[in-house]
Amino acid sequence: MGGETVAGVIYSKTGNRVTLLATSVFPAFRGKGIPARLLSGILEKLRAQGETATMTCPFAAEFVSAHPEYADVLDSAVPGNSTNAMRRH
Repeated sequence: MGGETVAGVIYSKTGNRVTLLATSVFPAFRGKGIPARLLSGILEKLRAQGETATMTCPFAAEFVSAHPEYADVLDSAVPGNSTNAMRRH
């Protein structure tokens, strides 16, 4: 925001699959919807590049569960925690 780093995602990449490991927002910027905007942007970019995602970050898994429009980005062979999150809803 304004040239300042306020949030981040730790990830790893194997081939065309990105594993989202953790999402973090600096305390001063929490409560502003930043993680949702960050994840939306990441998932849109992965979709546009024809890549898939595996969710091991609990927040990312819950985000995809709450936003089924991103279900197509999940790696069907290795979706990660998101399968459990999606079953709860």
